Amino acid sequence: RHCIILTTLAALTQVTIPPEIFLRNSLHLIPGQSVGSREALIGRLSEAGYLRADTVEDPGSFAVRGEIIDVYPPDQEAPIRVELFGDEIEMLRVFDPSTQRTSADPAAKIAELRIPPAREVLINPSTSGLIRERVKQRADDLGIRRPVRDPLLESILHGGYPDHSDAWAPFAYETPSTVLDYVTRFSSGPELIWQDELSCLQLWDQFHSDQKKL
Repeated sequence: RHCIILTTLAALTQVTIPPEIFLRNSLHLIPGQSVGSREALIGRLSEAGYLRADTVEDPGSFAVRGEIIDVYPPDQEAPIRVELFGDEIEMLRVFDPSTQRTSADPAAKIAELRIPPAREVLINPSTSGLIRERVKQRADDLGIRRPVRDPLLESILHGGYPDHSDAWAPFAYETPSTVLDYVTRFSSGPELIWQDELSCLQLWDQFHSDQKKL
């Protein structure tokens, strides 16, 4: 399938989650499939950046009630209810976040669900150590005092997502990626077309200068 990506130079070069980590933290759910256990599925969602809530209303959150797990993937128009029977997926259904009810319409049932990571920067047991180390180093370089720095490091240790943490890809991954890494991985022979090359080069110089000030 062919696709066209329209983007700016700054967005094209902004670092993000590497494709292999994106895939490793994605889930593919099918009715009749075993999830290992309810706790295992909850753990996978947490590691993929989903935040547990009492009820699911916003993208990137999930909720648990008995053998029902509600999840709102950021690429879906509505949240999905995962109904378990033991460790097996019994049914997948779309539901209305305003009423928390599923529809009786057969179209509400879905045959499979692919759940991507909820965010670009994942703070989980495999990344928190590196993030804490790099955030501490950056804070020390900037002369940020311990009363400000230490609560931030404590939050990271417990898997919290501080404000602006979505911009921490350089802290979270040994080799952060860009949109180009996804394009070259999942397509063959991508073609780049620049609109007004001179303006792009000027914007690149400005972007590069701004990055040095961060």
